[in-house]
Amino acid sequence: MTKKAVYSPEDTVQTINDRYLENVKKTVKDALEKIPEKDRIDALVKDDAIFRIFSDFEALYRIVFGSQLDLLMELYTTNTYMFKYDIKKLFDEQIIKRKIDFDVDFDRWLSFLITFELIKEEPNSDSLSALLSVSGTYRITDKGIAFLTFIANRGYDMKSVGL
Repeated sequence: MTKKAVYSPEDTVQTINDRYLENVKKTVKDALEKIPEKDRIDALVKDDAIFRIFSDFEALYRIVFGSQLDLLMELYTTNTYMFKYDIKKLFDEQIIKRKIDFDVDFDRWLSFLITFELIKEEPNSDSLSALLSVSGTYRITDKGIAFLTFIANRGYDMKSVGL
């Protein structure tokens, strides 16, 4: 059997990538041809939004901790608001359960979920909480629920994710 080159010696990685991009663009254009012209913009916007969500969630899954996913699941399944104190208790339980033997900063752990808009802090309007200087409560966001759905739909394992 004679060995035959797959790519021309003149092909650079960039030309190969460009060629692949053109193939994908052709596929998109062919698909758009099947959509009535008045609906094409909406179809493109929807596809772009789905792609952005998928890309965001893939990246997020690679950096989120399993203990953070457990908090998201707890907030989702109980469908309740949770005080920071209760979240801290859950966090401490996770440290023991997962046998974490290094320092993990709770505020940074929680801040990650807020920064990526998976949970949201709601100010406490309860006068007793205000009197006791209890911070607000936390709830899962629509993005947090969508993220959990994404993980489940992809068949990703929530238990094997680190910390």
